Amino acid sequence: MYPNDVRSQSERRFLLRRAPGLTEAKTEQVCEQTGRGGGRCCERGKIILSPRLLGRDWRSPAQCEERLYPAGKWACVTKGEPMYEQSISMGFMKLMRYICKENSTGRYLGMTVPVVNEIRLSEEGTELLRDVTTTYYLPGEFQPDPPLPTDPDIRIVERQPLRVLTRVFYGVTSEETILREIRLLWELLGSTDTVLRESYMVAAYENPSVPQRRNELWFIRRAE
Repeated sequence: MYPNDVRSQSERRFLLRRAPGLTEAKTEQVCEQTGRGGGRCCERGKIILSPRLLGRDWRSPAQCEERLYPAGKWACVTKGEPMYEQSISMGFMKLMRYICKENSTGRYLGMTVPVVNEIRLSEEGTELLRDVTTTYYLPGEFQPDPPLPTDPDIRIVERQPLRVLTRVFYGVTSEETILREIRLLWELLGSTDTVLRESYMVAAYENPSVPQRRNELWFIRRAE
C-alpha cells in the first residue's frame, strides 16, 4: 500500500483505506445565511475547510483519520493565560472581532471552521505550556490579499500543507481532557517517530462557550 514506507505495523492497521478520488484540498460552502436585524457575525453561515482524506480506520469506534489540509494564509493570535480555556476564549474573541469588522476592509470576512488551537507540551510531556495560538483560515476570496487586522496582536501567517492524524472528541476542552486525548491517540497509534511529540493541535467547530462542542485532536506529521 505504501511503497518505501517506514510506518509502524500499528500505523499500517490505522491507515486501512486510501481515497484516490480526492485529488485536491478545497474549501466548501456548507451554509449561507444572511444575518437579519442586528446581523450578528455568529449568525452567519460557516465555511468548512475540507481536507484531502488519506486514510481511515473503519474498525475503530474513535473514527481515526489521516488528512492533508491545504496551504494557505491564516490569522493567528497567541495568548498565555493561566488556564487553557481562558487562552482559547480570549484568542477566539480577538479573531471574531477581526472577522466581523476590525480589519482593513471594514467588512465581515466569513467564518471558516475548524478554528485550530496550537499547543505545546512540557519536556516531560505531563502538562501544557501556557502559550496557545488560536488560528483562523482565511476564506478563498481573501487568500490572495488578506485584510490587515487593526489589532496588533493578530498576525497573518502563510503555511505549507498540513498533514495530520486526527480523532474526534466532545465536550469542554481543558488541560486535563487534552492530555487524556493525547494519551488515547498514542495508544491507538503505538510507537512511531513519524509525528511530532512536542506540538499538537486542537480543532474546534463551535464557539468555546458551547459545553458539548465537537473537537478534534490533531497529531502533526513530520515533514518528509
